[in-house]
Amino acid sequence: MTTPPSRPLHAIPQRPYYIEAPAYRRNSAGIRVMHLLCHLLNRSGHDAYLYPTAATNPLWHTPVLTPELAQQHAQAGRRPITVYPEVVSGNPRNGTSVVRYLLNRPGLIGGDAEFPVSDLIFAYTQHLLPDGEDPEHVLFMPPIDSSIFHNSDNPHDGRRQGWLLYPGRHAAALEEHKDLAAQCTLITHSWPASPQEMAALFRQSERVFCFESTSIALEAILCGCPAVVLPSPLFNGTPLGIEELGTHGLAFANTPEAIQEAIAGIPLAQEKYAKAEDRFWEQLDAFIRDTQAMPCTPVAAAPPEPSIAQ
Repeated sequence: MTTPPSRPLHAIPQRPYYIEAPAYRRNSAGIRVMHLLCHLLNRSGHDAYLYPTAATNPLWHTPVLTPELAQQHAQAGRRPITVYPEVVSGNPRNGTSVVRYLLNRPGLIGGDAEFPVSDLIFAYTQHLLPDGEDPEHVLFMPPIDSSIFHNSDNPHDGRRQGWLLYPGRHAAALEEHKDLAAQCTLITHSWPASPQEMAALFRQSERVFCFESTSIALEAILCGCPAVVLPSPLFNGTPLGIEELGTHGLAFANTPEAIQEAIAGIPLAQEKYAKAEDRFWEQLDAFIRDTQAMPCTPVAAAPPEPSIAQ
């Protein structure tokens, strides 16, 4: 008698994921996370699609949803799960099963501050999860490619030179910190031009100054460069991922004592990041389990045809 295969060839298809994300940019951690979620859901054997967007990462499996695919799914009774980042207001795609993936404080840089009770909430980090939500609904996706951003065999480690400054969304930083900016090399949205060049810069630099919770800080720390996060309207004193990664490698004042403490914490930060990469797969399993079980909520109108997101 033949033993049935552990992975049936004709298993009932799971519900597909339709994911809203802006055009891919490597220097936006939030955008990278949404595109990476699509890629990793597909790697895990599920069908995930991005709503049409102006750019994707050619190295990732992030197929774009077409009207024809959406129609095929509807005809086959495959009810999609719509995933929005927190910066999207309302339910523009008229999804009947809506997941909100909170990558930052709701309403801080766009989107709504509150969500319908029918939405399923997942948060990027523990402290972004609203009160009363399931504590298992944390999906901390390490956004940094540690095969590029690392400090292994670094010939510059004993003789780092130079400071870096990344104003990010806080454009006023250059005016507010003129003296500091004059001593630093400026990191912009277009320079360094590649992740490899960025990593090489971090591996030879003494510190980087930031003004918000940004992946730039974590990239630097993984390369052995401490990050100094200075006060700004975009930073409330609590770094994103504090429960998952702590504050090792970070300084919150430009003083010798704070910098030395940050440098001492870099090895622990690198160790915690490696553990977070391993832990992610369990969290993704929980995400898949609970989203696949979502009910459908009626909406007022039929979903619009996919359109290009900028």
